[in-house]
Amino acid sequence: MNWQEARAFVIAFCLFKPRASLATGLLVAIAGLVEALGLVLIIPLLQIAGGTGARGHWSTLLDRLHIDSRPEQITLVLSAFAALMLVRAALISIRQSAVIRLELEFLSSLQIRLIERLGAAPWSAIVGLRHARVNRILGSDIQRLGQAAIGLVQSIVAAITLTVQLTISMLLSPLLTLLAVLFVATGALLSAPLFRAARQVGDSVTDANLMMVNEVGQFLGALKLAMSQNLAPRFVADFSGAMTDSVQAELTFVARENRSRLRMTVAGIVMAGGIAGIGLGVVAVPVPTLVALLLILSRMAGPAQALQTQALEVVRALPAYAQIRELEAELASDRGLATDAILPALEVLSFDRVGYRHPRGADGAGSGVDALDLELRRGEFLGVAGRSGAGKTSFADLLVGLYHPQAGRILLNGTPVTLANHSAWRDRLAYVAQDPFMRHASIRENLLWSNPGASDAAIARALWIADADDLLARLPEGLATWVGERGSLISGGERQRLALARAVLRDPQLLILDEATNAIDIDGEQIILHRLREACPDTTILMIAHRLESLRRCDRILLFDAGRVVAQGSFETMRSRLVAVERDDATIAAPHAAQTQGAS
Repeated sequence: MNWQEARAFVIAFCLFKPRASLATGLLVAIAGLVEALGLVLIIPLLQIAGGTGARGHWSTLLDRLHIDSRPEQITLVLSAFAALMLVRAALISIRQSAVIRLELEFLSSLQIRLIERLGAAPWSAIVGLRHARVNRILGSDIQRLGQAAIGLVQSIVAAITLTVQLTISMLLSPLLTLLAVLFVATGALLSAPLFRAARQVGDSVTDANLMMVNEVGQFLGALKLAMSQNLAPRFVADFSGAMTDSVQAELTFVARENRSRLRMTVAGIVMAGGIAGIGLGVVAVPVPTLVALLLILSRMAGPAQALQTQALEVVRALPAYAQIRELEAELASDRGLATDAILPALEVLSFDRVGYRHPRGADGAGSGVDALDLELRRGEFLGVAGRSGAGKTSFADLLVGLYHPQAGRILLNGTPVTLANHSAWRDRLAYVAQDPFMRHASIRENLLWSNPGASDAAIARALWIADADDLLARLPEGLATWVGERGSLISGGERQRLALARAVLRDPQLLILDEATNAIDIDGEQIILHRLREACPDTTILMIAHRLESLRRCDRILLFDAGRVVAQGSFETMRSRLVAVERDDATIAAPHAAQTQGAS
């Protein structure tokens, strides 16, 4: 077992809200003390019931209270015992509420912190993350950590309770108590292999959960393909295999844990008999004191067993905690804090010898852009063309601020800026991708995602610009229409129109369209582009497109190849080059389409 991970988890939990943790610990200690004192009352009760009368301190106390008769003494002791048990029950109730609150707030803080790290992480760290891994950590791993948090608190409860009970037991008979401690310590050493097995089970469950989340994600992502080609049984088989392995690992460990618990129970009975024999025959402990001691020791069996069980629960969850810490480390932002410094309105945005190369690529060197020298001016409609992999998307990503330039500078109105660090820059642009994201919500909610304060008039204007007003007129529920998961209840062209309307609602200074209209017919696309130019004359529009006709309205077109701008000019002057690019892309796409059709 990795003790560093265990220590880190314990420290993180205890320091999350130290005052609340300390208060909970005090409640536990007081409840344990109250219970132990109640058990100690067995001594005078047995003395009185045996007809010998209370002796020692108990006799002095009863004399001071002027309680002489036997029934009165028994009533007093029983009443004191009942009062102590009521106080203990009240303390336990308060403690349980405090523990649950502490656990829920701790887990919530972990989830919020992870989401904040995701939101603040550089794009280079986000782009390589497996979605299944993040979903597993925020789902099953957090749940397992919740069980571990409860286990940790219960372990602390058990440890404090044992400490209080041992203290009272030591006051009754130090020798017999030390014998019991020696026995418990020996049992703890013998159970060490069980902790190693718990860690192994934790690793196995963590891996199995990732496999299951991954399979479910892929199945839902490829649901149409799986159902249409009868591929669903493969997903089911993989999922069932992972689930079976996980269940088997859990059952094997539980069986081993049960055997250990049974052995400890038998050994505990033997220990109690041995202590009773030693107490009567060797140490000559008075019978009432021995009975109270045995009761206390028997009560210690529960906390001792709980301490082992809950500690095992913590160990089983340590792999989940390790995964959370690992993800947090990966998401540690290396781009610095985003600045809210005031930026001037966009007049001219310049790329001065800007270069960026991705770390991975089909050629081993990575795709990207090299030595870009270009300008975007306010109100300009700029087209970007080029073969697949030419650097168009990398250029757009640098423009958005997803990446830092590895070489060169980006200047806003002649002043160097770091776009990746400027939240103000991101507030003034809108980006529409080829496959736009739609929330599982209504059309209105999806539109307002980009601008929650937008008025109905602004929404109507944006829908008209995106040529989506007719779509709303055809839907019985209008803006209240639900679009489904990722917009599955509407067509691809309708998703693109709504995404364009959402972008227009931001009233951006820079609008980037990355193949954002390729699911819309040419006539519909031309209507949208015409309305954009007329309604948003001061907005700089950057349009990345493969389709020749999509670029017809552009003021200037940049042709990318191998990460560089190899030509630029108007649509007419660039027409022959654009035709060649469109023909080459069609030639490349044809074998792939044929291969896909053959596989079907």
